[in-house]
Amino acid sequence: MGRNFKLPKELVAQAEALVKAGTRSLKLVPQLKQFNMLATVLMFAWPALWLALLFFLAYPFLLNLGWPAPAAFLLVTALGGAAELLAGLMLAKREGFDLRARLGLEWAWPDSQRDWLIFAGATAAVLLIPILASPLDQLLFPVPAWAPGLFTFPTWAVLIMAQLVGPLFVVFGEEVYYRGYLQPKMKAAFGSNDWLANAGLFVLKQAYQPWLAFRPANIIAAFLFAHYGKKRQVWLAIVLHYLSYLVLLVLLSG
Repeated sequence: MGRNFKLPKELVAQAEALVKAGTRSLKLVPQLKQFNMLATVLMFAWPALWLALLFFLAYPFLLNLGWPAPAAFLLVTALGGAAELLAGLMLAKREGFDLRARLGLEWAWPDSQRDWLIFAGATAAVLLIPILASPLDQLLFPVPAWAPGLFTFPTWAVLIMAQLVGPLFVVFGEEVYYRGYLQPKMKAAFGSNDWLANAGLFVLKQAYQPWLAFRPANIIAAFLFAHYGKKRQVWLAIVLHYLSYLVLLVLLSG
C-alpha cells in the first residue's frame, strides 16, 4: 500500500507566499493614507533640493578642501541616495504594515506570457535605446565642462559606482522611495494616471542635471519603472533601473 505524500508545511507556506507576493502589496494600496497633489509634489521636491545642494555646493566644497574628484563624487552620490532610501524605509515602517509587502519588495515574477514579453521588451528598451540615442544625446544634451566627468575617473571609482554606490544608493534607494513608498500614495491625487505622474515628477526631480534628466532614454526608463511600481513589482523596476544605470555609466565613462 502506498502512502499519501504531503509536502512540509514550511514549503507549502513558501510556495503560497510566492504566488501571493504580487497581490499582497496591491491589496495594501486602498488601506494607505493618500497624499494630495501638493503633498505629492513636496515629496518629490525635497530630494531634488537635497541633491542639488549636494551637487552644486557640497561637491565643490569638497574639491576646495583638496578631495580628489572621484572620492567627492562618490560621497555626494551616496549621501543623496541614502536620504531617499532611509526616508522610504522609515516612512513606510511607520505605517505599520509588513515592510516588504508595503514597499512592493516581495519578489513576484511576471504573471503571464504577455507580461513576460512586456518585461523582455522593457529590458531591451533600457539596454538599447541609450546606445542608439547616444549620438543625439551628445548633440542635444552635452555634459557641461564643469560637471564631474566620469570619463576622467580612474577605474576603481567607476567600479565602485557600478557595483556599490550606484546599485544601493541610486537604484535601490530611488526605487524604494519613489516606487515602493510614494507611488501607491498618489492614487487619490492622480487616479489611474498615478504611474504617469510618478514618472513625470521623477524626471523633473532630476532637472538640476538636465543633460541627464531629459535624455529620451531616461524619460522612457522612468515610465517603465513606474509601470512596475503600479503593478507593485518593484523588484522588476529595480532590475530595469540597474540595467539602465549601467548602460548610462558605460556611456558617460567612455
